[in-house]
Amino acid sequence: MKNKLIEYLFFIFLKTMAFIRFVRNIFYNRREGRKKVTFLIRTDYSRYLVSLILFFVKNGYNVRIVLNREFWSILNKYWFDLSYNKYVSIVLWSKKNQSQIFSDTIFLNNNRLSLKPNYYYPISEELLSNNYKVPFSLHPMFYFKELDSLNLEKVITRKFKLVFAGNLSGIYKNIKCFDEVYLSRVVLVEILMSKFSQYVHFPKTKNELYSTDKPICIIDISNFWLDKKEYISFLSNSDFGLCPVGLRMPFCHNLIECIYTGTIPVLQYNKLLNPELQHLVECISFDGNEYDFISKINMILSGEIHTTDFTNNLFSYYQNNLSPSAVIQQIENLQNLSDKNLFLLAGEAGELSMSLAERE
Repeated sequence: MKNKLIEYLFFIFLKTMAFIRFVRNIFYNRREGRKKVTFLIRTDYSRYLVSLILFFVKNGYNVRIVLNREFWSILNKYWFDLSYNKYVSIVLWSKKNQSQIFSDTIFLNNNRLSLKPNYYYPISEELLSNNYKVPFSLHPMFYFKELDSLNLEKVITRKFKLVFAGNLSGIYKNIKCFDEVYLSRVVLVEILMSKFSQYVHFPKTKNELYSTDKPICIIDISNFWLDKKEYISFLSNSDFGLCPVGLRMPFCHNLIECIYTGTIPVLQYNKLLNPELQHLVECISFDGNEYDFISKINMILSGEIHTTDFTNNLFSYYQNNLSPSAVIQQIENLQNLSDKNLFLLAGEAGELSMSLAERE
């Protein structure tokens, strides 16, 4: 009981210090001659909203978050890290005419634009033509640690043919939340272990990671954990990366991380991206059955795929579509907001609305 009380008091102390830093940052925001964006949000968007906030910061914006009862929950567990960024502050309110506003409240004017998650099903071309889909991102910690701007194009030799690192617990085995049949990460790894066992390296410790000549490397994070920098190095050491679906939706950070490192994604849902990843140009796509997946792995192991062009295509795809600068540029380039009545944000639940008023 005493330990729990100490933990609770320490947690309150951390929040208090973070709150003070957020308030302190207001004065930085006033001095800096940067563009401004305000978030008035009551919906928990988990880490997806945090990534969008960091995108704005990285592209010359001061970000102001309106204080409300949901303030701590909408920042998820990243409020501590965000409070150290001098370009992120809290405000008590936001004037409609002073900045670009993202909001899910109803007080805004008629130009309010709705932004919501919609990743369970493919998005129609008609819907995309009238709206903007905020792409899925790297995990936010890559942006916090400035690991999203490494020059990975200099990587020439890669040790492995195919890699995967992730949670392989039972909850990932039978994914039933989609209409389409997706092979889960657990099922895909089971196929690799049963059909290609002689090629698979399954290290139990970090020291064993690179001590092999086998072309396929699978890491179960229950055995050991790679920090973000080590993980980037691991992906960069492979020609291909296995990109299974996530737990609640097809999209998963491992896909964006592979694209970022120029590691060719092996996946089932390439057509859900916008623009879609092209099979044998930017990815290796397989159908929702074991036999097609096995044939694609055989093709990878045969060495018949010339990977250099793939890798260059992936670097271009990331810079043009997924990088923070590309995302914010696309948002800024919206000319006729009345035609853009819906924005789609990578998320799992909730709704977010967006209103763009005159910038300061």
